Amino acid sequence: MPPRAETQFAAAIQRFERGDLPGAEAAFKAMLRQNPKSAACTHFLALIAQQRGQHRKALELFDRAVALDPAEASGHSNRGNLLAEMNRPQDALASYDQALAIRPDLAQAQCNRGNILHGMGRHAQALESYEAALAAQPNLAEAHNNLGNTLAALGRAQDALASYTKAIAHNPHYGEALYNRANTMQSVHRHDDAIRDYDRALALQPDFAEAWCNRGNALQAGRNFAAAIASYNRALAVHADYTDALNNRGNAEKALGQHDAALQSYAAAFAANPKDPEAISNRGHLYLETVRHDEALAEYDRALTVDPTHAAALQGRALIHLGRGDYTAGWDAYEERLRYQASLSNTDASSYRNLLLRPNRVDIMGKNIALIREQGIGDEVMFASILPDLQRDAAHITYACEKRLARLFANSFPGIEFTNPDNFDGTPYDAVIPIGSLGYMYRQQSEDFPARAYFSPAQATVNAWATRLGPRNGRQRVGISWRGGTADTRAEQRSLALAELQQLFNLPDQDFVSLQYGDVADEVAAFNANAGQDIRVFPRAEIDDFEDLAALIANLDLVVSVQNSIVHLCGALGKECLTMVPANAEWRYGIAGDRMAWYDSVRLYRRTPEGGWAEVVAKIAAQLHARRG
Repeated sequence: MPPRAETQFAAAIQRFERGDLPGAEAAFKAMLRQNPKSAACTHFLALIAQQRGQHRKALELFDRAVALDPAEASGHSNRGNLLAEMNRPQDALASYDQALAIRPDLAQAQCNRGNILHGMGRHAQALESYEAALAAQPNLAEAHNNLGNTLAALGRAQDALASYTKAIAHNPHYGEALYNRANTMQSVHRHDDAIRDYDRALALQPDFAEAWCNRGNALQAGRNFAAAIASYNRALAVHADYTDALNNRGNAEKALGQHDAALQSYAAAFAANPKDPEAISNRGHLYLETVRHDEALAEYDRALTVDPTHAAALQGRALIHLGRGDYTAGWDAYEERLRYQASLSNTDASSYRNLLLRPNRVDIMGKNIALIREQGIGDEVMFASILPDLQRDAAHITYACEKRLARLFANSFPGIEFTNPDNFDGTPYDAVIPIGSLGYMYRQQSEDFPARAYFSPAQATVNAWATRLGPRNGRQRVGISWRGGTADTRAEQRSLALAELQQLFNLPDQDFVSLQYGDVADEVAAFNANAGQDIRVFPRAEIDDFEDLAALIANLDLVVSVQNSIVHLCGALGKECLTMVPANAEWRYGIAGDRMAWYDSVRLYRRTPEGGWAEVVAKIAAQLHARRG
């Protein structure tokens, strides 16, 4: 290019970089009239057309530029960028491949190629492209960030966090990387760290609605509901129809008992997107929690008219039907829990959800079956009542159960192989079944529940605990558990303070033994000292394994407990259990009545929506007194 032409070309590029598109376009066109075969001028005219959103014209110009100079890698690379913008991923990938065939060290092209592969779900190949980009340009923050996205998609959260951290180290003002790192921290329950990164991202971009919303989610996960609502409101100030923020704000308001406000948030979410069943389903959850079952069922049915496969609505519908004893409808919907991630806590079920989503007895006759744990330990105990039924049909059963249940299960169910879930990989079995699916297979009618004891702790362990407890001295020996659940499973509605049970402790001729899980020695000691009681408590390590806990319970006369796994353990042992149930009882306890379908030895004392725990405790105190008499 002659010196004068070089000067003109440099001046045109300066106009382009300043954003003076009309001036740059006029200059490149003038040079193109002098040299119609200038690939460089044609290339810049393509970039100008692309910036103006004139995609068809830009593609024609890129095609002409690469035809004029097929050995210029940047032409193929930028053509790929345009095709990606036009949502033509396969064509974009071909253009990047052409660019990289010419210059394998073209870092930005490698990075952009990785983006296309990531979007196509070809994550292993995306990783290779990002790694090639970083080998060529180690300080390319975008490649570190996007590598993190792919690692996160592959479930490699810790590696993803390391990649985001490198991106931020190279560019401390990289808001997107801060946001992505925050999301990944939240996925591994590092909520406080996530909030700090959201705050950094929002300092750089205060109108980042998604960051405000996800910050609210992190605050809500930490049960800081009021602050979460404020964060959702900031997201909604930027984007008034942001359905995720509206739905999540409703959830936070529901958690605070602000039910009218929650209903308004859900209504706004539905108005913003009537094709999204989430808001309707959330309204059903609110009605379910407030013991308005007919209204909840109507909302779930409405959600399912919008999306017949909506897992949360199917799950809520299942819980109502099961609580009412309509097992045929209930179990059918309950199977949808395998598509509803929130129900798969403490489980390996999600890894095998496609192997046997709708199990039936025909599938397992004479087969080699693997069972996997799911949900809470109480659920495992409850569904274990169906193991004898399964044993009659299957040739062999291997059960990857909760470790604390393994000894008790092995003593109670000879012929079943119990294995450590950490060593379980789903092979080489004919079928893999989450234990919760046994209800669908074997408990379709009320008559299918035998309600008999099925746990047998080793006699030597029972005898050892009898020695440990010492002589009875003619007094009634009562086990007691006063807390249940976690923050996410309504612990505050299910639990009591020891002081609320004082009426029981005032009864004569009673010896109380703590069955409460967790480290409660200090709590019990403080209560004993202040209230003049003598509740016995054993170190957590001695009763953490359910074989020991069951053997301890076997030596008691009866148990008083809130809604938790102790109730299921008593039922499985055939031990009488007087159970204090909140007004919005879990489906396992039914929505009415004083019995559970699963156990004959459990008696339910229900709190009314209007009443408190005092009247429930008074009824149990009367029962203890009468039983002693």
